[in-house]
Amino acid sequence: MKTPYFTVKDIIQITGITKRALHYYDKTDLLKPSRVEDNGYRYYDREALGNLQMILLFKRNEFLIKDIAAMMQLSKEEQKDILREHRSTLVQRKQKLETIIDQLDEYVMGRISLIFICLTTLPFCPFKNNMNPRRSLYMEIPRNIRNSKPM
Repeated sequence: MKTPYFTVKDIIQITGITKRALHYYDKTDLLKPSRVEDNGYRYYDREALGNLQMILLFKRNEFLIKDIAAMMQLSKEEQKDILREHRSTLVQRKQKLETIIDQLDEYVMGRISLIFICLTTLPFCPFKNNMNPRRSLYMEIPRNIRNSKPM
């Protein structure tokens, strides 16, 4: 039985990848064409298409190209282990984001103060590490803003 090959155009239509990205993956040895004709046309078999879909899955999950290249050398089971771990991280991130969204909704509705949101959810809160019960929040406002006159 003859092996079916996909053209670059077919691959683009199937996966949504750009021609430029496909050529980049070839240049960096991330995904080589299964066959290259004398005229330079690239052709990909089903295995290459499956590998490309795996690469795109890793890419959508924000893995770096160098990490994707390393993961493509692993067994399917090892790849699945990495994705399970990554999924767990995404679930934790999702929960934190849901908490932040809920608290922002509460703030917009006037039920809680912005300082409460800052202290409970945001790692970059300017008040978090400097909160001293003896200092007023007024003191946390930069002097040039505190002393400026309204326009």
